[in-house]
Amino acid sequence: MKLRTILENVSGSESLVKKCLRQLDIKLVSAKFPSIKVSHGVYEISSDNKKTILKLMGDNFSPSKDDRCYYILFKLLTNQSINLSQESINLDLNRKTLQNDLIECRKIAIKFNQSIESKSGSGIVIKGDFRDKYNFLQKILVLIFLKKDYPFYRNIYRTFFQEDEKNNIEELCKKIICLFPLKFSISCYYELLSILLIGEKISKNSRGINFDDSEKELSSYQKEFLKKYKDELLSLNSELVNKNIVKISILLAKIDDESFGEFSFVEENIKKFFIRIEGIHGRLSNRNRMFMYNLLITAIHEKEFSCSSGTMDYEKMDYEYENEFRKSIYRMAREYDIFIHKHSCYKIVIFLEMIIESEKRYHDSYYKKILVVDSSVNFWLGELVIKTLSKGYYYERLQVVSYFDDFKSMIKEEEFDLVIRIDGYDDPFKELKIPVHKIDWIEFSKNREYFKKLNIKER
Repeated sequence: MKLRTILENVSGSESLVKKCLRQLDIKLVSAKFPSIKVSHGVYEISSDNKKTILKLMGDNFSPSKDDRCYYILFKLLTNQSINLSQESINLDLNRKTLQNDLIECRKIAIKFNQSIESKSGSGIVIKGDFRDKYNFLQKILVLIFLKKDYPFYRNIYRTFFQEDEKNNIEELCKKIICLFPLKFSISCYYELLSILLIGEKISKNSRGINFDDSEKELSSYQKEFLKKYKDELLSLNSELVNKNIVKISILLAKIDDESFGEFSFVEENIKKFFIRIEGIHGRLSNRNRMFMYNLLITAIHEKEFSCSSGTMDYEKMDYEYENEFRKSIYRMAREYDIFIHKHSCYKIVIFLEMIIESEKRYHDSYYKKILVVDSSVNFWLGELVIKTLSKGYYYERLQVVSYFDDFKSMIKEEEFDLVIRIDGYDDPFKELKIPVHKIDWIEFSKNREYFKKLNIKER
């Protein structure tokens, strides 16, 4: 990895990063590992040594400011109160350091409608609506699971969840994943795991109160959409799943590209952001909408939980990454109250550039100028074809013409790229130099997706 790439992905000055790399190299060489410096400005750790080195780093892990803040927030969310002096002993840090960290924790808590207060004789407590606190804990837990390779983070969640408890919930997660042919990212898996783990704790301590999201608050379309998950989830016969069925279903919807046809589970400001982008660059496929949405949500969470001031500065980016398109996406996001780091925005715009270019190439391969040649009385069959194509497919031009007209000269003049013939003799079509498709009326009457096979783009 080049030094420039490392600088783009970590906080700190170039001199500080170089110093850290030198110190790391000295420690690894003294521990009988090969030098990480391959050549001038290039660093590499052999894949054979990565696991061993990660363990060595974990055993000597010194928590950063972000790490300490996650620790404090998790402890506050899972305990009645915490004592800062005791936590300074637990972390082997001075109390002043944790007091400074608490300032950042308060800023993060406000974003989730929570307040952190110091009470004489009671220590430090977190206050706010329980549902907001529940969602806050879920997001913190996902961050902790994503860093679970470090003993520091493993020890955090083990203070609240027993290992056998976690193992049982993981088995239940696997059963849920097996029910649905969806693409689970690692963060999505951990979100599912956190819903069930926290739900298990709540069911033991809530005296029968249900803290699942209310199905009454969903739109009629959303309720219909959730049915496809609900019946399958109920088949697991799990009380824990049943008590969290709406939360789990909404999570599944956010990785199901079908739900992105109408943005049915997307926050209103994000929906408007997508509509604005698609208004400029054209509609994205449902799957690409889904991928971009999850990329955007990850970026929002990074911003919400960022404690360090040393995140990558916009000015540090290589000049080749700066163009008006990429800057405009960042500005546009802020217009819709979507707050993300600028380096996170680059990941999104690079993905967006790739799919726009890809979909443009893909779109160019579709038939877009379609002529329907009809031999029926009053074009009633041709109108049926036109109606079907109009409802479900994209095109630039769609026209019906009589079989008895001079459609060959029309094709030449208007540059149609596909002919759909209703009936008629074969001879007039043999001379055409563009594809001709004859409607199979038996299949057409049975198959609602008949035109999929014709390389016409679906809506």
